[in-house]
This record gives sequence, C-alpha cells and structure tokens, in this order.
Amino acid sequence: MRTEVTVDEAQRLAADHLPALGIEQVPLLEAYGRVLASDLVAQVDHPGADNSSMDGYAVRALDTQAATPEAPVRLELVEEIPAGYLPQRPLGPGQAARIMTGGILPPLADAVVRLEDTRSSGAVVEVLAPAKQADVRRRGEDFFQGQVGLVAGTCLGPAQVGFAASMGYAALPVRRQPRVAVLSTGSEVVEPGQPLAPTQVYNSNTYTLAGMVQQCGGVPLVLGAASDEPELLRQQLHRAAQHDLIMTSGAVSVGQYDLVRQLLEEEAALYFWKVQLRPGSPVLFGAWQGRPLWGLPGNPVAAAVVAAVLVRPYLYRALGRNDPPHQVVRALAEGPFRAASRPVLFVRICLEQRAGRYYARSTGPQGSGILKSLVLANALAMIPPGRSVAPGDELDALLL
Repeated sequence: MRTEVTVDEAQRLAADHLPALGIEQVPLLEAYGRVLASDLVAQVDHPGADNSSMDGYAVRALDTQAATPEAPVRLELVEEIPAGYLPQRPLGPGQAARIMTGGILPPLADAVVRLEDTRSSGAVVEVLAPAKQADVRRRGEDFFQGQVGLVAGTCLGPAQVGFAASMGYAALPVRRQPRVAVLSTGSEVVEPGQPLAPTQVYNSNTYTLAGMVQQCGGVPLVLGAASDEPELLRQQLHRAAQHDLIMTSGAVSVGQYDLVRQLLEEEAALYFWKVQLRPGSPVLFGAWQGRPLWGLPGNPVAAAVVAAVLVRPYLYRALGRNDPPHQVVRALAEGPFRAASRPVLFVRICLEQRAGRYYARSTGPQGSGILKSLVLANALAMIPPGRSVAPGDELDALLL
C-alpha cells in the first residue's frame, strides 16, 4: 500500500484498476449522454446531391453573368423542383428551373439565383443579378460515404446524435454505463425527511456523489448509510460488490470507527491511502471482492472535492471519454488566499470573466463541512504547497 501520494500519482495508480465496461447497441433516442465505443463511418454522402440552400432558380451561372436590374437576363422556365423531388431533365442554355430550399439541382445547373434577385412572368424569369454558386450545397460538403464522422470516446450530445442520424445510423455502439454503488457510513447519518436528533446529520454525501456519477455518464446505485458496526458494513460492501465500482464516504481515517479502511486492510486490497490535497486528504483506493473501491472522506465538502479531483477523471477513463474531465483556466486573485502547507489546497471560488480575463474570489469560510461554499462556487483554485496568493496574483482554477 502507498501512502501520502500526490494527486497525479493517485490518478495513475487508480487508472491501473479500471472496471471493464463492455459495448452495447442503443437506439438513437437512448444515446444522449452515452460514450461512443467505436468510430462511426458515414454510410452515405451528405448532402447526397448538389442542392439549393434557398428558394430561387437553378441556372447555368454563365447565362447570368451580365444580369443587372437595368438589363435583366430572361430565361425560360422549364421545371419546378421542390425538396424531395428528382429533376426530370437537364438544364439547357437560356433555361432555368424554379427550385425550393433543399431541392436537387438539375443536371448542367451549377448555381442558384435568389428569389429576391428575380422577376417572374409566366414561363419566363428575369434575372436581375448574377447567380451565386455559394447558394448551392455541394454533394458531400459535410461528409462523404466512408469518412469517419465521429470518433470513439465522443460523449454524445444532441448535435452528435443528430449527426449520427444524418450518417445513416439508427443505433449506436456505446460503452456500457458503469454501475456505481454509493454508500455513506456512520451511525449518526440519517436520510433526509426523517426527524433529526442533535447527534445526527442528514445524508447529503450520497446525493452529491450520485449526482457526480450521473454527470460523468455512470449509473448510481444508492445503498443508503451503513452504521458503525463491522458486520453490517461488511454486508453492505458485499451488496456493493455486485456492481462495477464502489464509492463510500466516511470511515477512512485513523479513528476507532473508521471501518472502511480497516476492512480493506484486513480482508481485501488497499492500493493507496491519503493523498496530498486539502480538503480530503484521508482518501483511499482499493478493491473489495475484486471491485474497485473509492473511499472518500465523510466531511461533505471534502467528499465533493475528492470526487471532482480524483473520481471524475477516473470515471472518464473507465468510459474511454476523449473530452477532458476538467477545464483549467488562469485567473487573477481578487483577495488573498492563505498559504498551503504540504498538500495542494483546493479553495472554493467564484470566477467572473471581465474584459477577457478571469477573476477569482473566495466563496467565504472554507471549512470542510460548509456545503454552502460549494453551492456558491463555480471553480476550485489550486494553491500549490508553500505558496501564498496575494491580490492580483495569478492562479490556476479548475472549473466545476
């Protein structure tokens, strides 16, 4: 077992123990938020043929070069082409076809005259300005059949799912979502909505962590809270091991009732314990019955910070996502931040962007039990060990 590892070391060590997630096919309407498991190759050209990007007249551009409002070019109308209609004849010199947005250009037509640049009179159209080839969508200008349109690891949003549909796919190969058992610990923890004694606290960690799992693309399985009884906790961990990954909060430090760490040391595998970050140093990573297990601190803010800094990148790797789990920006401090000692200090901050720069201010008291500091935050300032930050100093901020 390793102890006192850095954040980078913790991420590397955990990456050696990712859950195995298979591939499944899902229909398009179930693909939102899923992670593409293999490259998607276009099955068709898009567009499938040259077509008009607006209502107007399909013409031969050469016929309209001299057109002006004072000396319009007169062309014979030979066809009307709505969207979805296949033109029936090629366009000869001096001819035009009425065309709607999305209509396929007839053979030999190479440009479109906008409707507002014409005057129509029966079987003749007067063209008042040269036709523009830019008003034609060329075959395959979006993609050609056989091209890779979306790469493996893409997290599928509405645009990506629509793009896949345009490539001809009705179902997509995606990574199976990791099923993450979320378990709080502590005899003092009760579920929201229950009467609360002075010695008790509501179970907030479960819902914070479950939400993070969903945001990353996983499926949280809420197991509630386990009391400080070794056998009861052991039973809950056995239940949790039915899933891909276990995430606990609490019972990971050095106290008599810090049973998660004790059980992993005695009965399972413990890969590392304690990470050089604050808040959240007494975090552990191991395995229970072969299932990876993240043991997070019980303090709500510490648990949330560890989940953001360590567990989120871990889930991204497990899913094979190719988008970064975090965006880090440079910001100017608007107030002082106390110096960090040995570990990296993650300060909850509010970032504002003004005149193209980010400015960072603390959300207030930074105690590891003050959840409001997270609610007010949109980023975490990363203060390196031994560094003091004065107003006007630059710092790195991890966007939440």
